[in-house]
Amino acid sequence: MSDRNALFMFLRDSGDPAADDALLEALASSDEQTTGWAVEALLARGTRRALRGLVERIHLLNESHVKRLLEVSDRLFTVLREATQTRHEQTWLNVLELIRKGELYRASYLLESALHQRSVKVREYACQTLVALTDRLLSRASADVPPEDGESQRDDATLVARIESRLEDRHQLAASLESALAVFEAHRQEDVVRTSMWLADDMGARFWSLLSSPGGRLGRVAIKILGEPLSPRMVPFAMLALGRNVFRQQVADALSSARDPEFIKAWFGQSWRFAQAKVARGMAWVRTPACLTREVFEGTTLDPASQRLFGRWLTATGVAAEAKLRLLHDVCRQGAVAARASALGALLQWEEPGATFLLKRIATDGPEDVRNSARLELARRLPNEYPLDRLVASLLPEGAATGQRTPEVLETHGAQVARFEDYWTIFDSLDRSQRQELGREVLAASSDTALQLRQHLLNSDAVGKVRALCMTRTLDLAGALEEDICRLFKDASPEVRSAVVSALGKVASPASRRILYDALSDDDSRVRANAVEAIDWMGDRSPTGRLLPLLASSNNRERANAVRALLKLGVREAAETLLRMLADEDRTHRVSALWLVENLGLMPLATRVARMAASDIDAQVRARAERLAGRLYPEPADEVPTHEPLPQAAEVVRS
Repeated sequence: MSDRNALFMFLRDSGDPAADDALLEALASSDEQTTGWAVEALLARGTRRALRGLVERIHLLNESHVKRLLEVSDRLFTVLREATQTRHEQTWLNVLELIRKGELYRASYLLESALHQRSVKVREYACQTLVALTDRLLSRASADVPPEDGESQRDDATLVARIESRLEDRHQLAASLESALAVFEAHRQEDVVRTSMWLADDMGARFWSLLSSPGGRLGRVAIKILGEPLSPRMVPFAMLALGRNVFRQQVADALSSARDPEFIKAWFGQSWRFAQAKVARGMAWVRTPACLTREVFEGTTLDPASQRLFGRWLTATGVAAEAKLRLLHDVCRQGAVAARASALGALLQWEEPGATFLLKRIATDGPEDVRNSARLELARRLPNEYPLDRLVASLLPEGAATGQRTPEVLETHGAQVARFEDYWTIFDSLDRSQRQELGREVLAASSDTALQLRQHLLNSDAVGKVRALCMTRTLDLAGALEEDICRLFKDASPEVRSAVVSALGKVASPASRRILYDALSDDDSRVRANAVEAIDWMGDRSPTGRLLPLLASSNNRERANAVRALLKLGVREAAETLLRMLADEDRTHRVSALWLVENLGLMPLATRVARMAASDIDAQVRARAERLAGRLYPEPADEVPTHEPLPQAAEVVRS
């Protein structure tokens, strides 16, 4: 044993407080081996003076000695508060470094004091420490999984204790982050706002009041963060923020444009929140989720856990009812087993005529694992059409052995959908192709369809009249019912008048033209927009002078329809209006302009669309422009648009 080592052992065992000072002095001016002896001696002594001195001098130690102190960070935890009773900047930085590298979550309350220090460096490092601790805690929490079957109860209890400890750490970090938000002007660290949004579940009312303060900087930072690609950790905040007016639209836009598979998986995984009525109502604002509108969704691409939650997630969104039903039907027929069960579960809880109609289809030609469940639900909803006793008999093995057939009503839905009354009931829940397909069956099965429609046109309320007018368009009966349709143009309801002019677009007669021209000056913008669209359908080239004033309309749909009709006639003013709409301050006009570019196949505007995809201030507009740019600039050489631009429109825009 060397003399120096013997000296350190003597100081280690000495009861004199001066031994602590001697060992601490040795840390600053010793070689690595001597420093190691001094560190071990101070740890062995374990006095508050020795431990506090190690914290104050940790910046003087090399990496190996710092690692040694981190191994016993729980012992140093007891003196951290004492070490912070100083104005010395380096001591504060040492404390923060120890908390960060030692993952001392329970010491995060000291960060609240650090945020009030005069030193800018200390405040910034305190924020960085908070962010690092939260990131590490959430990463560890994701690794906490339930024990596998067969593991001991002791392991299960250990897991529960670890999760409880994690929850306590989360609560402490949430409190510190809340304090950091309260003094945001002192540090201006946007990462603190982002990190606090990760722990939205643990934040209290003060967190939301700070973010939603009128004109506050925190709210603007939160909105800026929502404009960035969302990480899976943002899902809880997004779900809760949908219930608050301040962030609802921004969150809905962010969710609608979300494309990251991991985020979508986490979004599906949070579907249990829809049991809360407030969250479920907020999800109705998500009307065009990118994972559906990009046409990349397939039930088989989701992991099994997400497949089980798909049905609940889809029905909670604000996606149009007909699109929901169509997607649920596709998943029930072609999706994976877990996805089929989830989609069927959503249909079973949906008491709409459209859902009942899809259950009839699934009961007829769906996979076996969902077919019988659909039949049982139909027996509950429609006991007269699906008698339970016959259904049960058809499902029993004995029935097959005795030659009993499955009831005809379970084998075909033709008899039901061919009746006008059924078609009338489910019409609003069908998409365009379904309406046309079933409409042909109705016309083939009944010769008095036009008469029944006329009764609804004359005797129904406003909703019934609109439905009847839509049916006349679908079934091409507007010509036969022209006189009755023209009378309805005097109806007080703008919805009815809008449906009237849409129906008359398929009737090229002097009476219909007169009504369509009169509709261009109607008080309601929807009526005017539909009138322009109907004139365009009719192919009338005479009303150019009547349509030109509509190019200055403040209604985006009316203006877009006028541009579309006049572009086909080669009117230069229409092309100029389209270019102005692409740069309009109103996002609805920019969206309508993108629709026009897509609808008319205006390839010369592809460069402008690409610029919008990169720089538009609205997330939904950027997403739509990006999808359109992908079609206008297809990556593979063989993916050329199948439709050609209209010659006159393209020539005008090119000039």
